[in-house]
Amino acid sequence: MHLQFALAYLARIHLLTGELATAARLIEEDSLIAEATGNSPFGYSAMMLAAWRGQEDTAAELIQATTREAAAASRPEAGPGVADIFAAAATAVLDNGLGQHDAACGTVRHLVRPDPAAFVIYAPLIVPELAEAAYRTGGPGQDRP
Repeated sequence: MHLQFALAYLARIHLLTGELATAARLIEEDSLIAEATGNSPFGYSAMMLAAWRGQEDTAAELIQATTREAAAASRPEAGPGVADIFAAAATAVLDNGLGQHDAACGTVRHLVRPDPAAFVIYAPLIVPELAEAAYRTGGPGQDRP
């Protein structure tokens, strides 16, 4: 399980640095380990990779599955959970890549507010997408979070 976590984390780092082929190999290795051990693949890296590659159908399917799982386990009073944040980040990546910047901005804008301490952890996923969306929709002066 620790190896799978490390692979998923490393895959996300490679995603954020644009090394998609390396991320894909790490995600595949996670899947192979999961299959061999009977565990589920760890993390949300495959969803993020599909979004970064602009694979609209695959990304949408993975985002919807993640969102459903998050809703089933959600505690609304706790705010967005890890799955919600990764699904929102993947949605924003996909929306920005498809030129749907208003949608991307709306998807991630609310994540800046609830818990600034937790936001710091996910900032590398959220801030670039929010900045891109805000720039493409008229800049940060509009309806700032």
